Amino acid sequence: MVLSGNISDILTQVNVSNPLMISIYGGCTDKAVTLLKSHPYAKTITIKGGDIAVRFSGDDEDEAVLLQQLVDADIPVRSFCRERGSLESLFMEITGEEEERTVMRFENESDL
Repeated sequence: MVLSGNISDILTQVNVSNPLMISIYGGCTDKAVTLLKSHPYAKTITIKGGDIAVRFSGDDEDEAVLLQQLVDADIPVRSFCRERGSLESLFMEITGEEEERTVMRFENESDL
């Protein structure tokens, strides 16, 4: 057994286990990534076009603070939301080893 608790607590953990999806406007993705790389709750960062997926270990208040930090840094945020969680992603987070901070960049598939 890797997790126990009432259903409300478990569902909260399921949703927190999925990445924050941040959409940046106007070519400021690199500026946003620089800020995210220094954030203590950002574990992994994946970039595809102007969208950034961040495995973020903070709670709702930490998410709000991160959004404010992006806005204060003059990074134009088009959208900012947590992907819906799944039991599988929560299980992988609980049982996985601690990951180093990584940034992965994916090219547009139509450019291949």
